[in-house]
Amino acid sequence: MARKINRSKKNSNLKRKSSDAHVLKMMKKINILILGPGFPTAELKKRKKIKSKLRMEGFKAHVMEEKPQPQRQITHVDKFDELLEMDNLLCVAISTPDGYTNGLSFEIGYICGAFGRNEKGRERLQNELGFLIHEDADREKILTSYVTSGLFNDEIKMQYQYKSNKDIINFIKIMTKIRAKKLRLF
Repeated sequence: MARKINRSKKNSNLKRKSSDAHVLKMMKKINILILGPGFPTAELKKRKKIKSKLRMEGFKAHVMEEKPQPQRQITHVDKFDELLEMDNLLCVAISTPDGYTNGLSFEIGYICGAFGRNEKGRERLQNELGFLIHEDADREKILTSYVTSGLFNDEIKMQYQYKSNKDIINFIKIMTKIRAKKLRLF
């Protein structure tokens, strides 16, 4: 009898490992757009480093500043629109205590406008936008009132506080799994 239980546990562990591998494979179908301050330059370097680490693990991570500029002249908004049209999108906004937040506030506001303020737009916000804020950051000082009062009340469900880049990567993976599940990829 004990032998059957051990085989059963072994089969259960194999199924779980197989399932975990499948979930990870599906998570890697999500296009992760990492948003955040570009200034000071150290903040942009941080996002690029996070993107590189995620890419080394097989995730489709993107930083807008690294997207190639097309031959035709396009605006910042046109480039942003193209990124928002990616399949299986997850936008992750990272706010830092030292970064300039004007661009980040613009990007969040633009996403809200692009998705729309109707029920479908609010659902997209809940499913496609996550927000990470450093635990030492004063949310009221670094973000506009539009972002803090409007979005954080009920629309952005995926909100986390972080201490380190490792925390950011772990939270991005959590958000990616949530997004993949919402898309019914597994």
